[in-house]
Amino acid sequence: MTDFPLSGANSGHQTAAENWQQSFSGAVLLFDGADANKSEQLKGYMRSDSTSKAIMQLMESIRANSLWYEMQEAYLVGRAFPQPMLAVFGHFTFYELGRWRDLATLINEGIRFHRYIDYAETEAATQRLANNLMARYGRDALSHFQFTAIPRGGVIVLGILSYLLDLRPDQIVVGSDVRTDGGAMVVIDDCSLSGLRFQQFLEHVTAERVVFCPLCAVPDLCRNIEQCEPRVEACFSAIDLRDLGVERLGNAYPGWRSEQRRLMGGNGYWVGIPEPASFAWSEPQTLFWNTDRKKFDASWNLMPPSLCLKRRVLSEQLERCFGTVHGQKSIAFNQDGQGAVRAASRILWVETESGITIARMPESTSQVSPCFHLNGTAADMWKSLMTHGTLVEACNELVQKYNVSPAVIRHDLVGFIADLRKSYLLNHDTSI
Repeated sequence: MTDFPLSGANSGHQTAAENWQQSFSGAVLLFDGADANKSEQLKGYMRSDSTSKAIMQLMESIRANSLWYEMQEAYLVGRAFPQPMLAVFGHFTFYELGRWRDLATLINEGIRFHRYIDYAETEAATQRLANNLMARYGRDALSHFQFTAIPRGGVIVLGILSYLLDLRPDQIVVGSDVRTDGGAMVVIDDCSLSGLRFQQFLEHVTAERVVFCPLCAVPDLCRNIEQCEPRVEACFSAIDLRDLGVERLGNAYPGWRSEQRRLMGGNGYWVGIPEPASFAWSEPQTLFWNTDRKKFDASWNLMPPSLCLKRRVLSEQLERCFGTVHGQKSIAFNQDGQGAVRAASRILWVETESGITIARMPESTSQVSPCFHLNGTAADMWKSLMTHGTLVEACNELVQKYNVSPAVIRHDLVGFIADLRKSYLLNHDTSI
């Protein structure tokens, strides 16, 4: 039992350090905002006006993933001050640990490179597509073209394009089998990452001349499509996405790409790590290779549901399906009291049914931090200190709970604070 017995209730003084035992297998740091610039980037990523709101939005974004509900006994724990951090506490299998480390990478890249495309920017980007089509073919030729879209995001872009180009209703083709009257077919999509959806869609297009216009794509993907598909006479996007592969993997990137090509088995036209992008209606789904299932599975999406229609709908669906089974799917936001006694800057903690679990976060998101557990009176002491931040107020609260004199409570609480400071779990302000 991991307890800190009161002197009046049990003879002998046991230190907090002697009473810790591991409750979880560890904690994985997902976001580290010790660098003020990263905190500002996170606020921009989440479209939040405060660091606290940004971290809470990020936690809600993580929960709005089917992958989150596959994890067992996972707890998301965030803190805004003095150093913004977000971590996940849990019992991790090798598979789960890999997914959490992937998530840390996606968060780090997302806050730096993510491109959020709202409806206003979508209209501006679609105007660029219209301008490129006009410059290449001219209005008269375009009047004989037909236009179609890859569902569902492509339909939104095509709707805007139809107004910008003043397309006639008979020029817009929908359906699973896209047939033409012999003219060219322009295929629209909102985003193309590997080109797989276009490759599959092309099988249903009978036109001998095809133009593919994704709103967002890596330029190399567009070039590869033109080279690989004889029927595609042009492929261009309005927004060029960067390839982040070298930045993420360095010299290992070519080998990673070769292995991904092997796993994809000829599907798609380009393999790489495009910069993350999302729209007001959807966030493109990225994939990872599941070695256990021998197939590609959906990876994490991180756009807040409040900013993305598809994410909002999915979040509501998941809440309906799993909201009642919420015990192991918890979110905790650490807040210090207003007094001088506070958790050290890189400490995170979470309350569970069995007590308090604490972890000191490392400097790297690739490491796993050991977790320690407090229960009974030790857990109550920690909660009181974190709530109030002063010895006096914590003592007053504990006196109300335990049938022990104030002098005994104060004596044991002073010893508890001293032990925590020796272990660098509390700040080192000498006033208590």
